[in-house]
Amino acid sequence: MTRILAVLIGLLLPLLGATAAEAASAPGEGRTAYEPSWHKVHFHMNAYPGAGPGAECAGFSYHQYGWCVGYGESGLSAQSAPFEGAVDWYWEDHAKRCRDFDGRDTHHWWRELQVTKRTGLGTSALCGWVDRHWGTYRLTGGQILVDGHLRHVQATSNVVADREHVKGGPLFVHYADRGSRGYVLGLRGWLFY
Repeated sequence: MTRILAVLIGLLLPLLGATAAEAASAPGEGRTAYEPSWHKVHFHMNAYPGAGPGAECAGFSYHQYGWCVGYGESGLSAQSAPFEGAVDWYWEDHAKRCRDFDGRDTHHWWRELQVTKRTGLGTSALCGWVDRHWGTYRLTGGQILVDGHLRHVQATSNVVADREHVKGGPLFVHYADRGSRGYVLGLRGWLFY
């Protein structure tokens, strides 16, 4: 019976994108468990007419709320993959989607920002707060799809001086206006997931 099951698995796995060796090896038999680690990230997303089908934004960055639908670029770095392809982002003056953090200076950490990438395997999402100038992104949580599994993203600090270059510091934000209906959003720094 075990032999028949192994043969069936061997026949079906190529259709599912895995190898028989991967399926046959249980954790501890050559397969290593995922270990969270630091990743240098560079996500670059375009949401303006001409960036792709349906790419656009509703609202301006200085509005109380708004959203963009666009496309994440590939090949910027080894860690751009979680946000390549169709993406969207949403901003709001008040906490609705993202966890707030104790002692948040509402004059500095002004807008909630959520960035999402949906796939058939799950949704990668970053949630947190941007400053008034859209230059710094303090994450309060999120999840990133890695090898078909959603991995928790550790919150960053709110120490602006640690932005982009220090592990655990907030992400650098590049937010550029691309006309009446569009923006470019870039996020760079270190994330632990």
